[in-house]
Amino acid sequence: MCDFKRRDFLKMGAISSGIFVGSGIEKSHAADKEERLSDKMRHKKIVNLNPSQNKILVNGLSELVRITEGLNFKTLPSEKYPFPLTYIAYSEMPDPETVRKDVKSGMSSDPIGVLENALALLELYECNQPEIKNIIPDDMRFVRDSFSTKRMNGWIAVLGNTDLKNLESAVNERWQFRFFNKGPSQTNVYTMLNMLVRYAHVYGRTHYSDEDDFLHFIDESCSVEMLDPHTMGHFIDELCPGLLVCHGEMTDLDLTLSLMAMKIGVPAIVPSDYPFPLGKTIRAKRTEDIVESVVLFPNIRRLLDFPDIPSLPAYCDPENMRKVVKTHVVWGDTPESFYILRKGKVDSPGFVVTGKPTGPLGVVITCLLYTS
Repeated sequence: MCDFKRRDFLKMGAISSGIFVGSGIEKSHAADKEERLSDKMRHKKIVNLNPSQNKILVNGLSELVRITEGLNFKTLPSEKYPFPLTYIAYSEMPDPETVRKDVKSGMSSDPIGVLENALALLELYECNQPEIKNIIPDDMRFVRDSFSTKRMNGWIAVLGNTDLKNLESAVNERWQFRFFNKGPSQTNVYTMLNMLVRYAHVYGRTHYSDEDDFLHFIDESCSVEMLDPHTMGHFIDELCPGLLVCHGEMTDLDLTLSLMAMKIGVPAIVPSDYPFPLGKTIRAKRTEDIVESVVLFPNIRRLLDFPDIPSLPAYCDPENMRKVVKTHVVWGDTPESFYILRKGKVDSPGFVVTGKPTGPLGVVITCLLYTS
């Protein structure tokens, strides 16, 4: 999905990320300076940080190095993309000590530049957690989870010392998001990143043709290659349904993880005192402002013009499904019964019943298809 006309259709109904409402919401990625810094971060250019910003990242990266000491990569459930974050920075599966050395060697001079390597450390740590195999979906479950995004606004992972259940309840009272909440915040963020990168590898290889409405596989120039984090970042930013929410007090590791996610294109809602002018972000501190902000990014789906879900007619009330209805007569539902829809000339529209149904039942519908 590179530059194509149908992309606007996919985003139809989304509020532009340049329009913000509510006194507690600030547009932080529109300023020219911040746009240039975000561009540098994605294009592997050195970003000059002030001493306090640099210290935060050094502390966070040092913590990742510390908690991965002595660990080895362990198998994750996906057979097709077993270590998706690691392969962003490495063409072959690296030795854990190589990753740790790469991060340690660059975290003081260019901490932004080693964030992709640090994603491999995050994956190294998480693949050693006892419950991770029950949290990360295998390939078939991943496909089901991806298809289910058509019926929701998107995915959310949360960083920070906040009441996750309260935040999830407030957001989903109005919208329909899947929150990653099966483990600690670090694991939840990893789970979403794991799925977003796999999503980019799978769906980044497809493209809508300008000539018709069918999905086609096209040349490799528009695919997301395993070793192309730049293209992947743009795809995740524009078309993947993921969002990071930073709320409450954040540790240096939390702040580092948030930039690691933004480095590969994940947009984020961050508090007003967030220390970095990087990434595509909206600043919102209050819960009610976060609820307003979660749908302001163009990659997040808008299911309806208004978020309220229309109610079913009274006769479709789910409560009626509990009632036991006694069946007196059954027509059809036999090996001889059939239903056919065919194209043909219709002289006199209407219906004709032949015979009296007693058991087997056949239904033939003939329709004339008009073409312009």
